[in-house]
Amino acid sequence: MRTLIATAALLVVIACVPEPPEDTPEAEAPSVEAGSASDSHPTPMEEGPDSTFVALEGGGLRVFLASTGSARPLPFGTSSADATRLLSAALGGAPVEQGVVADCAAEYARWEDGLTVWFADGRFAGWSLGRGSALTTADGLGLGTTRSALEAAREITVMRSSLGEEFTTGGLAGLLESDAADARIQHLWSGHTCIAR
Repeated sequence: MRTLIATAALLVVIACVPEPPEDTPEAEAPSVEAGSASDSHPTPMEEGPDSTFVALEGGGLRVFLASTGSARPLPFGTSSADATRLLSAALGGAPVEQGVVADCAAEYARWEDGLTVWFADGRFAGWSLGRGSALTTADGLGLGTTRSALEAAREITVMRSSLGEEFTTGGLAGLLESDAADARIQHLWSGHTCIAR
């Protein structure tokens, strides 16, 4: 069965089809050193005095200017044109893939770093991370974070589903590789995304 997942505080199943090949729930966790969620920081996208980095949030994304620490929110509901323009500037280039998932009535744009953003009705509606992405939340939660680090940093809800060991926390949702304490996050998303079930 195929479903569209909408995440706010809890996971809500709606209906749809798989996301692009490099952004699947079955994607392997990247080879990163495990640690507490606060041990890492959002990944800089380019070097220099005006370097920027993108942080994941439950209600969208946030773009930081490294030299000043100032941040610009990119909330769900932002126009797709504005979201694409801002992310292209922050991530150092245009999306490497764009398309439409007709069954979901949704468009997507994927960047080289593994971030896929989803649009519905011309608006930014969700994001998901593909294999190898180094993007994190502002407190360091990302692919490769262990379940024990996740539980130490946040209150989470874990459920067994057809996808595996799913969790939700603060508007985010994701998959752990198992129910073990040292299991790593394999997939992470928020908002409306197309996930194969």
